[in-house]
Amino acid sequence: MKGRTIILATITLITFSCDRHGGEAQPGPAVGSAEHPPPESNVVDKRDATVLAPVLDYALEDGRNVIWCASFQLAWNELRDVVIGSDITLQDGPDWVSILNRKTVTKDDLSPDAYVALVGRKKDNIVARINEELRRKFPPPVPELRLELDSNTIVAYAYLRKALRFMEKFDSCNEPMRFQSGTNAWNAACFGIAPSRSDSERFRAMSRQVSIVSYRDESDFVIMLTTEGNQDQIILAKTTPAQTLSATVDRVLVVVQKAKPFPLATHEPLWIPKVSFDLERSFEELIGKFLRNPGWEGLYIDVAMQHTQFDLDERGAMLSSEARIEIKSSEGRARFIFDRPFLILLRQVNRERPYFAAWIANGELLAKR
Repeated sequence: MKGRTIILATITLITFSCDRHGGEAQPGPAVGSAEHPPPESNVVDKRDATVLAPVLDYALEDGRNVIWCASFQLAWNELRDVVIGSDITLQDGPDWVSILNRKTVTKDDLSPDAYVALVGRKKDNIVARINEELRRKFPPPVPELRLELDSNTIVAYAYLRKALRFMEKFDSCNEPMRFQSGTNAWNAACFGIAPSRSDSERFRAMSRQVSIVSYRDESDFVIMLTTEGNQDQIILAKTTPAQTLSATVDRVLVVVQKAKPFPLATHEPLWIPKVSFDLERSFEELIGKFLRNPGWEGLYIDVAMQHTQFDLDERGAMLSSEARIEIKSSEGRARFIFDRPFLILLRQVNRERPYFAAWIANGELLAKR
């Protein structure tokens, strides 16, 4: 589906009645009532609760958010195709490097006005070229890359931005909805359509933006939201996840491809949790890893990062994501850091044999701070 973006989220929806824009809430079980008891704890360790995944084919775990955006893949593709010219191989790199090399997403999956993807060195004026392209393609605010590069550093950069607006703003809930995952529950702001407005022109305008792709029951359904310009789709699926995000996405897209969508009925409520996050990750699994490609030995990954912002609410979806990979030469920059098992020898000058030897293989003998 070239030149067309699909934003797909696997989320849980719990519906209840509410009105919009400051009106009174429709009658319904109050939060904290016997029917909606408060959760025992809403505190989740953010290190475990959410991960910014480098690849779409990433394992899903119960209760853990997995966020993926194509910007890191686009930066990797530039490095692979333009500079290295083949699959990138790393010394002791993570398994998902092979997935990045498959190029499951490329520039062809996006319209040219949605991204910047460039790679180069200092001699190519790469930093200036990146900043110029960002200013040319996107209205402010845009990132400004400020890097002091040495002559051997290679920078691969990608930035992706999408602003998907609904033609008619949806209703915003007055009261929180209950979002449940396993034994945890959260109060979430939400948006959608209240069925009580079925006799209004506004209801009809909002409903035209909603297509029911499939519906088995309240725990298994897929909907599609149409945005301005009809160039992008927001797909929301309440479904049992597969083992990986990629497998879950593929399964839902098969349903979408085969479906004959139908409209939302006037008596059917639609409520969707609002989503908002600003995440950044340094992919430490790549940092310091040396390239093994012939002719590129001695180069290592010094920076591998991604910064993704996303908002979904009654107005639409806003996505921006920036990724950067820096490759540096180890020439003249040797690193003498004893952060792995090592040997200690003591011997007298001009003597052949040591009088002390120690192989330090664990932290038991290390001085503690």
